[in-house]
Formats: sequence, C-alpha cells, structure tokens
Amino acid sequence: MVSVREHFSFTVTLIVLVVVIIVAFILDELWKRHKKKREED
Repeated sequence: MVSVREHFSFTVTLIVLVVVIIVAFILDELWKRHKKKREED
C-alpha cells in the first residue's frame, strides 16, 4: 500500500511539473506576441 502511494505521489509530481512547463511555455509565447504587437504600433 505504501509503495502504491509513493508511486502515485511521483506520478502526480511529474504531471504537475509537465503542466507548469507547458503553461510557462504558452505564457512566454503570448508575451513575445504581445511585445511584438506593441513594437509595431
């Protein structure tokens, strides 16, 4: 039972890390586009 919980905890940690990286990447892309638009104006 303990090993299952540890494995579940590891999986959740991995998913959270991946989600954070994806969100950071999307925000970076949006920020670059936003800066480009402001520079063009």
